[in-house]
Amino acid sequence: MTQVLTIDRKRYYLLDEVEYAKLRQSKLPRLPDQDDTGGIPAVAYVRALVARRIVQAREARGWSQAELARQAGIRIETLNRIEKCKHSADPKTIDKIEAAVASKRR
Repeated sequence: MTQVLTIDRKRYYLLDEVEYAKLRQSKLPRLPDQDDTGGIPAVAYVRALVARRIVQAREARGWSQAELARQAGIRIETLNRIEKCKHSADPKTIDKIEAAVASKRR
């Protein structure tokens, strides 16, 4: 069970050790932190959301980055940059990735 503590107007989450270990092992990209005004950078947030969904879909298929890149017909370097939130994917690339993970091929 998670508890929320507020200290000096900052919220902290208290997790048990098992839950904390699961979070530390997560391969999903982190969502960006809020800035001083409470806002979240839009581009960084969208990059992280797209990356998280791609990683989840790829892992659900049991595919490596190389396999997804091959299936989608894109360069592995492109996929790696997208999954690491270093690069924004264009709609054509997203369509290729989506078609690959939606296909019946394995």
